[in-house]
Amino acid sequence: MYTLPTVISCSVDDATKISGIGKTKLYELIAQNKIVARKFGRRTLISYESLESWMKSLPLSSERNGGNSGQY
Repeated sequence: MYTLPTVISCSVDDATKISGIGKTKLYELIAQNKIVARKFGRRTLISYESLESWMKSLPLSSERNGGNSGQY
């Protein structure tokens, strides 16, 4: 049986779509070593694992607003 390979990276444009953040913020996170990026020629590839780890490190919205039901 043939198993499809797992995708391990994406482009900067795809990473912004997946995460919902803009390019400027993404590049800031890369500069801060919070998201891992690799260069392949002129392309910048973002590690899915790194993007997911960063997202999981963010506080839950209920932690942000003290547990209120969606009110800020």
